[in-house]
Amino acid sequence: MPSVQDIVDEMMASGQAIPRDDPDRIRDRLESCLKKMRLTTLLYQAIIRRRLKTLPPLPKEGSSHVTDRLDQMVESLKSLSHQFDELAGTFYDLDSDEIDRMSGQCFSDVCALSELLQKPWDKDSDEFTEWAEKFRTQINKVETLS
Repeated sequence: MPSVQDIVDEMMASGQAIPRDDPDRIRDRLESCLKKMRLTTLLYQAIIRRRLKTLPPLPKEGSSHVTDRLDQMVESLKSLSHQFDELAGTFYDLDSDEIDRMSGQCFSDVCALSELLQKPWDKDSDEFTEWAEKFRTQINKVETLS
């Protein structure tokens, strides 16, 4: 009977390596995805600094536009966490079609999150408003293979 460590070792060794000739351009897809993930990390940091740290006092009862946006943000962040896990798995499977599909979905949802939080809580615009537009432009500029 194999030990738990043997099972874990077998699971970790089961991943395929990217072929040297890389006919499906997995390495290019990985590079593109990593660039977009770096931009996403910047977005998360900006959200913390420009939206979460500037939250107005929340109402004691009922909902408001602020609590509704916060709820949407939390759901989006939970979903993105799961999607990025799935995206990583597609790279282990070396499935270029699934990589493209999951990458498109993930970064589309990241852009939607930036749009959800683009405006400040209590006015029409601030530094983050303009930055979020530039963020979406930059994330869409990163070469996507299909």
